[in-house]
Amino acid sequence: MLSYFAQLRKAPLPLNSLSVSFAASFATKAAAVQTPASDKLLAARRKLKALSKPTVTAPKRPLSSYLLFSQDKRDSVKSLPEIKSKPVKDQLGLVAKELGALWAAASAVEKKKYEEKAEEAKKIYQTTYKKYISSRTPQDILIEEKTRSLKQTINPTKPVSRVAKDPHAPVRPSNGYQLFVKEKKAGPQGAVETFSTIAAQWKGLNGAQKQVDKTILAIP
Repeated sequence: MLSYFAQLRKAPLPLNSLSVSFAASFATKAAAVQTPASDKLLAARRKLKALSKPTVTAPKRPLSSYLLFSQDKRDSVKSLPEIKSKPVKDQLGLVAKELGALWAAASAVEKKKYEEKAEEAKKIYQTTYKKYISSRTPQDILIEEKTRSLKQTINPTKPVSRVAKDPHAPVRPSNGYQLFVKEKKAGPQGAVETFSTIAAQWKGLNGAQKQVDKTILAIP
């Protein structure tokens, strides 16, 4: 027969209401730590990594004349003693300030050289961009839209470029109010009404009148 103390060691510990409440609270907090919003973030990263690549990618936007100038001058500015002697965290702002001052002091001849480079880069970009738009498939557009959505989920504060519209996509038909505005704005010169006046007129129509106007105005 087990002694009293041996039985006591084998017996489950009694839990009062406070202990039960604490245990439940601890379990809830532990679950919250294990399944936070980071799960959504991890899922978005996995989906982005597994996403197929489009057959064509958008060309990078060309640099402005000032940014081209900055590229050429940045290394020499960063090596200035008065900047190198500063803490690393302060150097970026000082470099930007110095580059701005150099650009402002640059001669018209020097600026023109960079403006011509920027204009040439712009022409190349426009040609490449048109080729990119014409080469995209519907699947490419879907992949681009999904990629943008996942990137926004991963980092909501970082701006993400919009997906270029498909030039072959059907145009969404105008609603009744848009047709009404178009008809009012197409009036004789001098009698063009403001949007606030047109909006008030539309608001004053009843449902049947709005439906009739929509049907009549949609007729070519």
